[in-house]
Amino acid sequence: MGIHLSPRKPSSWYPSSFAARLVLLLVVVFSIINIGGLYLVRSTMFSFATQQTEEEIGAIIKNIGHVMTNHSIQDAEHSLIDYTQSWKPDRVSARIYDGSGNIISRSKAPTWNIDWPPFTKDSTDVVSSKNNQETVYVVSRVFNTPRGTFTLQIAKSLQQEYAFIARLERAEVSMAILTLLGLVIAGWITASFAMKELERITHAAEIMAGGIFIKDLPPSHAGSDINRLIAAFNKSSRRVSSLVKELSDINDHLAHDLKTPVTQIRGTAELLLTREQQEDAAEKLGDIIESCDVLRDIINSSMDTAEIKAGIRKVKKQPIRISELFGTLEENYTPLAEAKGIQVEVLPSKAVIYADKTLMYRSLANIVDNAIKFTPPNGSICLWFSHNAASDIIAISDSGIGLPEEAEHHIFSRFYRADASRSVKGHGLGLYIAKTIISAHGGTITATNNSLQHPAAPHKLTSGVTFKIFIPHTPDRRPS
Repeated sequence: MGIHLSPRKPSSWYPSSFAARLVLLLVVVFSIINIGGLYLVRSTMFSFATQQTEEEIGAIIKNIGHVMTNHSIQDAEHSLIDYTQSWKPDRVSARIYDGSGNIISRSKAPTWNIDWPPFTKDSTDVVSSKNNQETVYVVSRVFNTPRGTFTLQIAKSLQQEYAFIARLERAEVSMAILTLLGLVIAGWITASFAMKELERITHAAEIMAGGIFIKDLPPSHAGSDINRLIAAFNKSSRRVSSLVKELSDINDHLAHDLKTPVTQIRGTAELLLTREQQEDAAEKLGDIIESCDVLRDIINSSMDTAEIKAGIRKVKKQPIRISELFGTLEENYTPLAEAKGIQVEVLPSKAVIYADKTLMYRSLANIVDNAIKFTPPNGSICLWFSHNAASDIIAISDSGIGLPEEAEHHIFSRFYRADASRSVKGHGLGLYIAKTIISAHGGTITATNNSLQHPAAPHKLTSGVTFKIFIPHTPDRRPS
């Protein structure tokens, strides 16, 4: 017992249009990528600004520390003033502490209001002003000199760098908004164009569902994906149209061909019921059984060909020796042929083909049976094998009555029987089944009248018909 799952209802906020869904997806994905990109750029810029400031201050501290160690504190003060003046005084501040924590020298202090870090150890700090309007980078270094221990602190404002980063962020946000707007417009146009093509396919499918089969849809300019969908739809449409037509033909032919045996069965049964004497009852019952057999053969053959054409009955290819295939045919059909005085000859062959053994035998058996039916007494049937550059060729030639001109184009049609064959038992499905099987192998079958101008190889038969089955070589079995 199957489990039926009801379709999930979409959320009320989720758009039902494919174009709107695509645009929403673009917006979400782009927003996530853009936010991540902005964060990455901001972090990189802050890191770069901090690293550059640290390198600049580090170089100054190194030089002043050298002066402080090897010269006097006064020389260090002068160097400190020179360095701070070379920068903008409102962005840099410096101090020198003695060992007791007294400020013995300082540059002109900017208008910052910050808490300076402790002077007793080496440190690197980023501090904010008390009104949060300035961010300051402070480096502290302790120097032990012959004249005592001194601490040098240099602070530099990062406000200018941060302001540049803020302007860059605003520019990036503006660019992101413009890009997102462009993506939304482009996505909507692209999705709408694709949806028009999908609507065209949907409309064609709705028409086909109504029982009207249209011609193939033309290719689209919406891209290869849509064209693959159109190609698949056209292929399915042709296949369904073919199956529907075939089903209609089957119904027509079955209605015609089943009428005769059904009428015979009914007539014989009525005769048995109305007659007082039943001396020939066994014969009449035999006629009923024979008619039932005809019905069974028609139904089974129709079902078999339908399964092969629909792909339900798979073709299972395997290596088959021609000698084995011909030998089985000769063994099974020689008694039937000899009963009519027909000689069956099989030409020896060591060839091997790749085919479904059961289906291939049935196809050849139908052709041989057909040849026996339409070959007069003292005639001959020959089974032989050949090949060309592209195919293996299985041939069955007979010296029978041949094909009427009007039958050449219909000989492999379902339920077809030429006028000359109406008196012969059969229901017109044998050659159709043979062709269906060969087509399932990817091959072809032909029927050609033998004549003086075109005698059948290898015995040069000048009457009857030669059936040739062409089975394509597999890639690894092309003849040398």
